[in-house]
Amino acid sequence: MSHDSQLFFLLAASVLAAPFLLGPVHAEAVDPALKPGVYGSLGIGVGFGSSIGINDPSTSAFSNESFKTSTTVGPNVAIGYVFPGAWRVEAEYLGLFASATDSFTYNGQPGSISGNRISTNAVQFNVIKDIPTGSKFVPCIGGGIGFASTHYGVADGSTTGTTFAGQGKVGVSYVLSKNTSIYLGYRIIGIGGGTDLSFYDDSPTTKSRIQQGLDAGFRFRL
Repeated sequence: MSHDSQLFFLLAASVLAAPFLLGPVHAEAVDPALKPGVYGSLGIGVGFGSSIGINDPSTSAFSNESFKTSTTVGPNVAIGYVFPGAWRVEAEYLGLFASATDSFTYNGQPGSISGNRISTNAVQFNVIKDIPTGSKFVPCIGGGIGFASTHYGVADGSTTGTTFAGQGKVGVSYVLSKNTSIYLGYRIIGIGGGTDLSFYDDSPTTKSRIQQGLDAGFRFRL
């Protein structure tokens, strides 16, 4: 796992531990729109283009290989619970379905193959802190840990690998009513590597990667 991925896993774990270390805030300090209760959210996630490194065996004629993914749009869905003190916990699903180009060096010559598809379905278990401001705008910061299942599809075949994933996220919501808000957020998620790309003759494996993106949608009390 890369240093960047390790850092984001540590940050996510720190956020998960924060409620136990800091303790609750008095309920009187919480914005009425953030009263305890169950909520759901439904939105769209935009995943920016990223690079998925590939570990080629030392005996392979390929080197410097990676998948370059396109910007993609997918669903972002969550269900959670607001605790006293404006802390939230939630289970979140994020889908990323990108086209990709395999870039590499073959026997010293650069090359690339386009038309590949890389689809990632990630589930994260998040802890989020809302920050009441006395206005309809409510910033938040949080993070989580979970897993990501990524399907790699190329002309030579396909395979799927499931690895650990961790994320950090910040955002802001705007209160439309006591039960409904709209939100906009930024996330950065670290996805573990190690998937065997067995459809290639030399069976390389994926490296861990960083995926950034934006989310927008509605949050509503259930």
